[in-house]
Amino acid sequence: MIVSFSGIDGAGKTTQIKLLTKYCRKNGIGVKRIWCRVRRTPGILLIKKLAWRGMKTKEKKEQKNKILKNPRKVKLLYWISMAELCWYWGIYYRLMGLSQRYLILDRYLWDTYVDICCEFPGVDVERSILWKLVKAVAPKPDKSIIFVIPAETSLARDIEKNAANIDDIAVKRRRIDLYMDCMGRRCWTDVIDGTKSIEEVHGRVKEILGL
Repeated sequence: MIVSFSGIDGAGKTTQIKLLTKYCRKNGIGVKRIWCRVRRTPGILLIKKLAWRGMKTKEKKEQKNKILKNPRKVKLLYWISMAELCWYWGIYYRLMGLSQRYLILDRYLWDTYVDICCEFPGVDVERSILWKLVKAVAPKPDKSIIFVIPAETSLARDIEKNAANIDDIAVKRRRIDLYMDCMGRRCWTDVIDGTKSIEEVHGRVKEILGL
């Protein structure tokens, strides 16, 4: 069974995935978790590692900003990212789904949609042939869950756990608006209020998965 967990940073995905993984292993249930974001797939990360070898954090940030200010380089980055997702989701995810009782996807298709809208503002996602191709090859989850929290809660949780690269409140609200639009199109099978207690949410996750 393929299960995807979606939602803005701080929504509780990681906590619930850890609890579900622990529950499955305790009960002898095969489970594997995969984390993936656009521009952060294995191939892209390898390219970054090779390109930024020996650079300090400040130098990496400056190089990243130069790339993002160059429309041609941004377009190339988008094409490479989408091509990477096609094989990673279309082949690797499917193989992993055959070998595990539960394949847990930490962020998936519609999180990627939100990321593209925010990180590639010049791309018309809905009309993008590459986006349509990615959607076509990506395996459909048996259960897809989105955790919903307010932007203020997301920011507070990010600060509390000292997260890296924290989005400001305006960006978080933009992301939430995009998630809400996807919810209106019923892009997930189940919606969970991420502001509820960890125990309540964990119980709801198990109920959704029939555990």
